[in-house]
Amino acid sequence: MQRLANPAHCDPALYATCNPTPNNMKTTMTTALAALALSGFLVLPGYSQNTNPGTARPPGQQQPGGPVPNPKNAAPPAPATPGTAAPVAPAPADEADFVKTAAKSGMGEVKMATLGTEKASDKKVKELAQMLVKDHSAANKNLKSIAEELKLTLDADDPAAQEKYDSLKAMSGKEFDTAFLDHMAMGHQKSIALYEAAKKVAKSKSVSSYIDKTLPVIKGHAAKIAKLQGGATKDTTRKTTEPPPATGAPKPKE
Repeated sequence: MQRLANPAHCDPALYATCNPTPNNMKTTMTTALAALALSGFLVLPGYSQNTNPGTARPPGQQQPGGPVPNPKNAAPPAPATPGTAAPVAPAPADEADFVKTAAKSGMGEVKMATLGTEKASDKKVKELAQMLVKDHSAANKNLKSIAEELKLTLDADDPAAQEKYDSLKAMSGKEFDTAFLDHMAMGHQKSIALYEAAKKVAKSKSVSSYIDKTLPVIKGHAAKIAKLQGGATKDTTRKTTEPPPATGAPKPKE
């Protein structure tokens, strides 16, 4: 390297080569490297050339394709979408809430079951409807007495139940029987859940006794409904798969 002569008016604060001593040369080189690094033309060891200023990561922490995300700024995972299921009655807040809800449901069951006695085409479905009218009417009578004891006002208004009633009323024959059984199956499952939950909030003896007496009846209804739902398909399949015996042929032994 050729050394330049020091001008007479050389100011050490402006010219690093005024006194080209080892210390001055080292200072000059450090300053030059820092300037290159800031301008982006110098690649420092351990850092990617494509890393933007302010996003560089030491080796072992760099993520290909972009800067490493900050876990604190990451969005929380989306909640899982629950699967479609039959609606379940919410747990009653207290025994008064249970009495009101059970009474409204019971009155709706009697109304719908009465429709079943009039429109069911299957004899067994009609008999089921008659049993539901009888049992739920008795349960409603007990609930009315309990409501008077607890000084509660019962409300039978249920727009959703009325809409379903109107829908079933427009059906007939097998279509009605199937829709009626489906509705009763769902309604009794909701009632079972409601009565089971009410055990935890019942305080008075009359409410607890009513639950203990009525819940087994509702479960019995649900079992009969399920049997009819499965039995109709089973009987139909049997009739279509087994040919009638030939005339004069001996009957098979039982």
